[in-house]
Amino acid sequence: MILKKLYFKPKKFFDVIEFKPGLNVIYAHFDDDTPDVKRSSDSLHAIGKSTFLDLILFALGSDFNEKSLSRLYNAYQKRIISGLYVVLEFSHNNINYIIQRPFYNDRSNILFGFTKGSLKKMTLYQIRKELFNIFFFKEEYKNYFDHNWYQRLLSFYVKVKKRDELFNDPLRFSKNIKEADIIPFHFFLLNIANSLPLQIKEVNQSLSDLNSLINVNEKYLKTKSGIRNINEIIIQRDKLLKKLNAAKKRLLDFELIEDYKSYELEADEITKHIKELWFLNSLDNKRISELNQLSNEASIAAFNDRDYVIKIYEQVNSLLAENVEKEISAAIKFRQSLFSSRKVFIQKEIKNLNGKILKREEAIKKLSDKRKSIFDTLTKLDALGDIKEAFKKIESLQAEISVYDSDLSAINNFKKGLSKEHEKADKLHQSIPKYLSEVQPQIDSFNNTLNEVKKRIIPGSHNISLLDITNSTVNNSLSLSLLEGSIMDSTGINQCRTLIYDISILLNNLDSNANSPSFLIHDGIFEGLNDTHFSAFLKLWEDLLENKQQFQYILTLNDHNFFNDKHELKKKFFNDYVIKELTPNKLLFGEKFE
Repeated sequence: MILKKLYFKPKKFFDVIEFKPGLNVIYAHFDDDTPDVKRSSDSLHAIGKSTFLDLILFALGSDFNEKSLSRLYNAYQKRIISGLYVVLEFSHNNINYIIQRPFYNDRSNILFGFTKGSLKKMTLYQIRKELFNIFFFKEEYKNYFDHNWYQRLLSFYVKVKKRDELFNDPLRFSKNIKEADIIPFHFFLLNIANSLPLQIKEVNQSLSDLNSLINVNEKYLKTKSGIRNINEIIIQRDKLLKKLNAAKKRLLDFELIEDYKSYELEADEITKHIKELWFLNSLDNKRISELNQLSNEASIAAFNDRDYVIKIYEQVNSLLAENVEKEISAAIKFRQSLFSSRKVFIQKEIKNLNGKILKREEAIKKLSDKRKSIFDTLTKLDALGDIKEAFKKIESLQAEISVYDSDLSAINNFKKGLSKEHEKADKLHQSIPKYLSEVQPQIDSFNNTLNEVKKRIIPGSHNISLLDITNSTVNNSLSLSLLEGSIMDSTGINQCRTLIYDISILLNNLDSNANSPSFLIHDGIFEGLNDTHFSAFLKLWEDLLENKQQFQYILTLNDHNFFNDKHELKKKFFNDYVIKELTPNKLLFGEKFE
């Protein structure tokens, strides 16, 4: 896949830019009449080099806002580029494509299709998926990749910097990829099986998530109970359970005088109904508490131990257990939905729950008044003093136990899950030596290319290692090292590491006919390098072009001392490679906007 043309529609600011095979340079230099005292590198900033590359990223589906492509966004906010489409033509497998993306409604009015044919209107999501299939889909690659990787993979091939940003770590090519996640992406770029490192990354993430959930739940339970030690909480809960069972036994042993049986049955039914409503309110209050917790901390774990809770209430009354089973099932579904909920949903749900609680409280008050009337009648007959106290005791104990049960159950389930994930991690770690042995031939093949590029750009017998994959004892994982050595300590040389590695990836994919972009774009990567590296780089590209390699390298370059006393070389460079010339008086959009 190579780039063909870039322009605005309708035409504005510059003519159609045609990209050539090989080297394409966006070159910034001083105007001929610029006095020497004003010729500083700073005066070549903000004239449009990086913004030119931003146009390519914009056409290829990058986000467009004040944080992403901020230079273009500033120009749009100042109405400099409003009403325009950015048009990019490219070729892949001898098929010519065209993308037209507007700055207005940029996420929904993108036109895409073959250069000679009708264009289809697409959303930003659709165009990214389409471009992933064109640029990166590898039918022969039997390991993991995903179209959601598109932007992160694109950031390897197109490196556009913000001011003063340097490309001094070739392994961290995207800020949108966590360090722990980077290896599967590199292995995909290298056409090396990435299933094992991906599994290791996933199990390590699962271990981290489970530990976080355990900590959050324990912290929440300690705060709610007022007890600072989990073991003490368990002991306290067991003591309460013993008291509850004893109270239930006393209640079962109590028998009313037969003459008052009708009063007892009615009072019993009312009490059951009150307890049911109280329990439902307890559940909803717990939901509200957990929802509020979710707004400030990590999500509280899903309520998993349904059967255990029902069993507790079966010991009180089987009918009560049946009546609340549906509410518990609803609570489970509710809790499980928290992981994908948003704050507006939480606020709405809390309002709904408070409404339910209020209605139940009104019902409880009416039932309590009715029960009080019955109790008053039975009290006059000296028949209900003991049973009344027994019910109160049971209700009080149930309320205390409910503070602990669900959270302790969730914590125990998380700990069981943690144990299983540790077992998975151990098995994966044991498989690493065999895996490294299997991929070593591919690593060796890539290192041959890497070594050749390294020797061309950094001449001399420097003691620099190549790409190495090792079994790390940290998190039972794999680790990557690249082009490490004493000469790699300086900033400029570190940028060389990125240059060498990226070119090697490009050539390796070309040699293996892997489906991937056949271009690299580097913004200001030669800033801070000396003319030796630049000359070696030019010679490398000339040799590669002689071998008829079909690729492109697009870069921005400021006027430096690379061509001091080399007038013929500068003239040849300018004629052969420069596709866009910018000066302080010849800005990309005709005015400054940053």
